[in-house]
Amino acid sequence: MERKARLAGYEISWDRTDRGYLLQIQSTPEHDEARQQVFALFDQLRTAARASGVTVPEILGHWAKEEWRRFGPRGK
Repeated sequence: MERKARLAGYEISWDRTDRGYLLQIQSTPEHDEARQQVFALFDQLRTAARASGVTVPEILGHWAKEEWRRFGPRGK
């Protein structure tokens, strides 16, 4: 008996065979499309930042600092 589930943009199916269990994990088309859109936005941000003279390490440093403020010991 095959069973299917969707979790976070992935379709998970498992089936019991005579040799054991068969597990398949595949991304959904919606997930693939959303992933392409997100990476296009990242490329747009990177291109705009480079045009303004901001480097990738500066962007990552800023992101890390903001995440530390948000989730750090004194955050929230």
